Amino acid sequence: MGSTIQGFDEDIAIIGMACRFPGDATSPSKLWDLLMDGKSAWSEVPESRWNQDAHYHPSQERAGSNTVKGGHFLRDGEQNGKQFDAAFFNITRRETETMDLQQRIVMENVYEAMESAGLRLEDVKGSKTSVFAAVFTDDVRSILQEDPDLSVKYKPIGTSAAILAARVSWFYDLRGSSFTLDTACSGSIVALHTGAQELRAGLSDMSIITGVNIIESPEFMFRASGLGMVSPDGKCYSLDARANGYGRGEG
Repeated sequence: MGSTIQGFDEDIAIIGMACRFPGDATSPSKLWDLLMDGKSAWSEVPESRWNQDAHYHPSQERAGSNTVKGGHFLRDGEQNGKQFDAAFFNITRRETETMDLQQRIVMENVYEAMESAGLRLEDVKGSKTSVFAAVFTDDVRSILQEDPDLSVKYKPIGTSAAILAARVSWFYDLRGSSFTLDTACSGSIVALHTGAQELRAGLSDMSIITGVNIIESPEFMFRASGLGMVSPDGKCYSLDARANGYGRGEG
């Protein structure tokens, strides 16, 4: 979250932050500790996501398989949105059944960022606050589309990436710009840049920036493995001779 006094030359203040990353880094301070301790948040693919043994193959030429052994995953439950206080956000249980986990995480993290900034709901209601959300994959959407028994009524909004920023604006009654963008891995930093430009142009008094990624299906792994994009061990070795692709992660 950032705010500024109108004017191009004014500095932008970051007044609140929240995060949720693998390795139990569920706050900025815990993320700092994880980095300072030099710990890795890597793990094998959790059994709750998919049967990795059934999908793994070391050759990227093998269709319908992935070359990756693991990645960086949030814990199932409260961390990855599978436990969600729908009533708090005025969302019905039936609507929640077809609500992307990424939408749930964004709603919760924005609230935590508000708390971090010392802002109350009434402080932002009706304000000229913009929301820019970044998202790339839509694993949950593809899974939900395969279940015909789930509510057809709420699937379009529960699985649409376009709704991500709009949910935040609607719940807090924000009156600034609001849109979701997808520039793949650079999404969050592009959203941050967009928010900064919005503030400097005087189009918003405050801007909420968020980015999210949840891995629930092996489908993207298949495509990324076939292209040789991902590291076989699921780890990044940036600026290192060992670099052989990137490691996927949630947050």
